[in-house]
Amino acid sequence: MRELKVSSELWEEVSEKDKGKIEGIMLAAKVMSHEDKIVPDTTIAKDAQPQAVTLGFPGDILKPACQAACVAAGAAAAAACAGLNPIAAAACMAVAQAGVEECKNRC
Repeated sequence: MRELKVSSELWEEVSEKDKGKIEGIMLAAKVMSHEDKIVPDTTIAKDAQPQAVTLGFPGDILKPACQAACVAAGAAAAAACAGLNPIAAAACMAVAQAGVEECKNRC
C-alpha cells in the first residue's frame, strides 16, 4: 500500500463526491491501486506547484522506460482532472503528481 500525499488544507476543501471522482480517475489511469490511499499532509502547502518531471539517468534502460510509463499514467490522470471543478481539479492534479513520484521511486 502506498500513501499519495496531498495538502491537507486543499484536500479538506474537496467534497466527498469529488474525492470519490478523484480516486476513480487515479484508479482508471493506474496512478494508484485499490490498496493505495490518498492521505492529507499538513507539511504540503496548499499552493505547492507540481515538480518538474525527470526521467533519470539514461545509462539504465529499464528505469527511464518505467518512469516514462509513470509519467504517462500521470498525464492521463491530469487530463481527466481538468473536467472537475477548480478546487477538485487542483487536488486531483496534486494526487496525480504524488502518484507519479511514488511510481517513479519504485522503478
